[in-house]
Order: sequence, then C-alpha cells, then structure tokens
Amino acid sequence: MKKNVILLLNFILFTFISLSINAQERSEDGFLNKFGVGVKLGTYGPGIDVHTSLTKNIKARVGLSLMSYTYTGDVDFTGHYTHKDYPTPIAIPGTISDFKFKFFNTSLLFDYYPMESGIFSLTAGVYLGDNSVKSIGKITDYEAIVTQYPEAEEFEIDGYTFKPYKNGSFDINIALGETIKPYFGFGLGRTIPKSKLGFKFDLGMIYQGMYDITSPNTEMDLNEKTESEDIDLPFSRDLLKWWPMISFGLNYRF
Repeated sequence: MKKNVILLLNFILFTFISLSINAQERSEDGFLNKFGVGVKLGTYGPGIDVHTSLTKNIKARVGLSLMSYTYTGDVDFTGHYTHKDYPTPIAIPGTISDFKFKFFNTSLLFDYYPMESGIFSLTAGVYLGDNSVKSIGKITDYEAIVTQYPEAEEFEIDGYTFKPYKNGSFDINIALGETIKPYFGFGLGRTIPKSKLGFKFDLGMIYQGMYDITSPNTEMDLNEKTESEDIDLPFSRDLLKWWPMISFGLNYRF
C-alpha cells in the first residue's frame, strides 16, 4: 500500500514537472505555439481574424471581412440620340446614382517583426473574394423624350449605345478586380499580444487588378477605351486597381 502511494506521488510529481516544462516551452513564440483572435474595422469593412505564431518573428493571420455600402450621390451625364431625320444629335440628360458597394473577402496574411519584441511589422499576403459596385442610371424626363421622339429607343453615352428599360433606367455593374488580390503593407501593434489584449493597426495597398464593367442594357464592351470622358465617376478609375487598406483591430491572445 505504501509502495503504491509512493508510486502515485511520483507519477503526480512527474506529470506536474512535464506540464510545467511544456508550458514553459509554449510560452516562447514558435510554430503554432500561440493562438489568438481579433476583430477589426478597415476599408474592406468589419471583419474577424484568427492568429497564430510561426516563428519568433513571423505571425500568420486568417481573416474574413465584408462590407455593404451605398453611395447616394448623383452623377450627371449627357447622352445623345441621333437619327437620319435630324441634322444634329439630340441631347439626352440623365443621372447615375445609388452606387452600391459589396465586398466579401477572406485573407491570409503574414506579419514579419524585424525586432522580436517590437510592435512594427512588415506584412504580405493575399485577399480572396469578390468586390462589386452596382449603379442605376436614369434618363431625365424619359416619357417626354419618347413622346416627342417615339423612335428613340437607344441613346449614346460616352461612346456606347444603351437601350434603357421602359421607365428610362439602365443598370451598370462593375467587378472590382480579380478574385485573388495580393497585399503589401506595414503594421503597428502585436498580432499576438504579449498580454491578453492588444491592438493592431495596418496600412498598405491591395492590388485588385483590372476591373470589368458590364450592363444588361448594351451589347457593347464597356471596358474599351473611348476618346470622350463624359461620365465623371465619384472615384478614380486607377483607384479601382489599387485599393488602400487601412485597418484597426483589437486582438486577444489565448
């Protein structure tokens, strides 16, 4: 009986020592030794991340972000209707409004800390997902135009021919870049905090690539360049290729 008690005490002591050594080893940042979660708010919308350590200087993040936003401003345009019976083109005024942005992305990012215990990091990785903008165009006083020119079923804008719906509206859809989008930037804060809770600020650029413009109201390729620039979009076309990423998050370490 006494021998069994001694063996049991030795087993408990051995187990305690083993757990202590293991905990001490895991306290050092190594491959998958530490984990954390975070919430963030950025230019791709709000999101969540799961973090882990790869080495003492490199951390990894897997994230999900989404955003739905509507820009309600109006963009004026002037289209034209041409007909053989009219010597000059007829001006067709209208507006494009309700720019609806929809972003849905997952991400895989790697943070490299030049100083092991520092808060400055260099970040590289990829975002995977689809981003789009949908807008609605509307011809001003369309009923009056159709009444005056019954044969006016189509009009030109920015060099493209559109056939609006019966109420004078038409749709424009923009796919913002490719599904796979590389990211480069830098950050301040720890991906996996030294304490339980910490912050992370990211600033960088996402290369979205070429965008694609389509409309069910035309059979023409809207991505072809034209000589005129009658439509002034409320955002730069070059900005659609390079999307700025500004993000602030709160991270929790397990």
